[in-house]
Formats: sequence, C-alpha cells, structure tokens
Amino acid sequence: MGAGAAPDDEAARRLGAELRALQQRSGRTLRDQETRVRISDSSLSRYFRGTTVPPWATVRDLRRALGADPTAYRSL
Repeated sequence: MGAGAAPDDEAARRLGAELRALQQRSGRTLRDQETRVRISDSSLSRYFRGTTVPPWATVRDLRRALGADPTAYRSL
C-alpha cells in the first residue's frame, strides 16, 4: 500500500485494476457493461479507475457480464 493511502483506497485501486484487466481480456467496452449491468457510465468509470469501491452485488454482476467467476474477488 502506498504511503498515506487508506486501506479502502488501496482496495479500490486493486479492484479497479482487476476489473480493467478482466474487461480488456473480454474485449467488451464500458458502454457494453453499462447496458448489460445497467449502471451509469460515470459509476462504471469510477469503479474501473479504482476511485470508488462498488457494492459486492455490482462486482458480481460485472464479473458475470464479463464471463468470469462472479465470486473470485470476494476477498478483495
């Protein structure tokens, strides 16, 4: 964790990086995710940038929409 970073900030950044990597591997765009998961583009952008930790249900739905195991990030 970086100096001065709160644990939640670090968790948000790690989760955001993992979600971005998953999205890139899937070949789907943020617009695709907005439609599939029914989340605003601004919220998705914050989640994928790691500035906000999404609710667990949102993480699960995003992973499912990206074709990944929906429970894999539960520990983050």
